[in-house]
Amino acid sequence: MIDARLKTYLSDTRRYDELLDGSGDVRAHWRPLIDALASDGAGAVRRGAELARRLIVENGVTYNVYADPQGRDRPWVLDPLPVLLTAAEWREIELGVAQRARLLDALLADVERHLDDTHLAWIGGAGDDDPFYYRIHSPVLMIEYDCHQGIFLDNPQPEPFHVHTIVRTPNGGDYGRDLLRRHLARHHAGAWSVPGPVGQRAL
Repeated sequence: MIDARLKTYLSDTRRYDELLDGSGDVRAHWRPLIDALASDGAGAVRRGAELARRLIVENGVTYNVYADPQGRDRPWVLDPLPVLLTAAEWREIELGVAQRARLLDALLADVERHLDDTHLAWIGGAGDDDPFYYRIHSPVLMIEYDCHQGIFLDNPQPEPFHVHTIVRTPNGGDYGRDLLRRHLARHHAGAWSVPGPVGQRAL
């Protein structure tokens, strides 16, 4: 049963609802926040949102939208309501971050072992406003950085504010080893299907 305090809340049944469970009840980790908001009232929420907006403007917290007629710098848009995560969800995030840290350590160790075979290619100017291109290449790593001319942007010549970058690991199959496919094949054989070059195939 939906909480009477949320009678104007619209839930999209096509998507996972962070606030409500399948029965329409407020999820347990959201209840203290809903209780606090109901106690403080809508006016307090509006005042908090206005304070956040003012602090963002006063401190120059902006992001760039290039070639926009309204200007490139826009104040950061902050939602007055947070996204709440359960302890279990944080544990999953923690495991993922730790896994990526181990992977990065292994990659950097691989890169260091091949420093003597690492080369840099550069073309372009060296001034603060000059466009340029460089490539770092070794047996285990390729990094490209390139200033581009505009397509939907309005710069006809390459500019430092329009940059394309790419990192590849040539020894792992272009963009890297398919760690997910290898994990599924090793630990979940037959239980999953993953996209392949000719469609889905079971592992």
